[in-house]
Amino acid sequence: MKKIAVVYSDYYKDVIDGLLEKFKEANQKYGYEVDYFRVTGSLEIVFKVASLSKTNPEYAGYVVYGCVIEGKTYHNHVIQNNVYDKLLQVSLDSMRPIGFGVLTVKTYEQALERSVGIKGRGAEALEGLHSLLV
Repeated sequence: MKKIAVVYSDYYKDVIDGLLEKFKEANQKYGYEVDYFRVTGSLEIVFKVASLSKTNPEYAGYVVYGCVIEGKTYHNHVIQNNVYDKLLQVSLDSMRPIGFGVLTVKTYEQALERSVGIKGRGAEALEGLHSLLV
């Protein structure tokens, strides 16, 4: 059984709870052994994954969950662009895939819809990772 790490920011707790619920449902099909790591915000996900990739070689890959909601300033673009770019770099440097479940949305309602709605973005992130591990 392969072991993976899930790194998540619970800044928007209801949204992340929905993503994690969909992840757990999907993992019943795949059966990965999972360790969970909580961080404060989406930007902190990058450091945690980078740290784990250097200190915990037993992880076959990672799934990350967070939520960045558009605000009145440009901050959401800075955060989401850096999270995407830096996680891609960590993945390439460590040669470990990352299932990406950081939502970037305009409203909290959109985030809730994507986390617990019919789309099930939490499951999609795991499915993306799984496609790279088989």
